[in-house]
Amino acid sequence: MSGEYQVVVRDPSELEQFVRTWAEHLRPGDVVALHGDLGAGKTTFVRALARALGVRDWIVSPTFTRVQEYRGRWPLVHVDFYRGVSPSEWSSLGLDELPRDAILAIEWAERAGPCVPANAWHIYMEYGTSPSERYVRVVPPAGR
Repeated sequence: MSGEYQVVVRDPSELEQFVRTWAEHLRPGDVVALHGDLGAGKTTFVRALARALGVRDWIVSPTFTRVQEYRGRWPLVHVDFYRGVSPSEWSSLGLDELPRDAILAIEWAERAGPCVPANAWHIYMEYGTSPSERYVRVVPPAGR
């Protein structure tokens, strides 16, 4: 897989299927930066990613706790920056000390600014033409 592309998913089950296939391209230590309006499906994407990684826990948006860690084939660290973040907050969350094999999923990545690593996957989610339809644009890290 190389280069940016977009898919249309008609409902959460299609999103789940897409994420399961897409997640096969992840490597330990990858960062997934999720962008989109409120309700666009970022947490649903992370739930599907968690299942693809073998996580059995129920995934909730960590808007107030900021960080949740889950165990699967690789650790999944789920971060939510809905309330924004500064570089000093980033380091206070301990994200610089993640296990090397952790997959880091960042919701509201546009609010994390320079804290999002340059080598992140960027996932842009937008509303489609029906209530459950979503446009998912995938921008891989350089060289992937």
